[in-house]
Amino acid sequence: MLCDKSFTYQRMLNRHMKCHSEVKRHQCEHCSKGFNDTFDLKRHVRTHTGEHGWV
Repeated sequence: MLCDKSFTYQRMLNRHMKCHSEVKRHQCEHCSKGFNDTFDLKRHVRTHTGEHGWV
């Protein structure tokens, strides 16, 4: 077991399991932090740009 999280849907577990992977396919151009999911990268980049995720 890697962590204590549990998920109702298999697809959510599959998505979460990516965070335990050593390979980070998407890298932040501002600080080089790596992410496995483009959504997580986009959310992170907003911490640098100050942009909000809503309109």
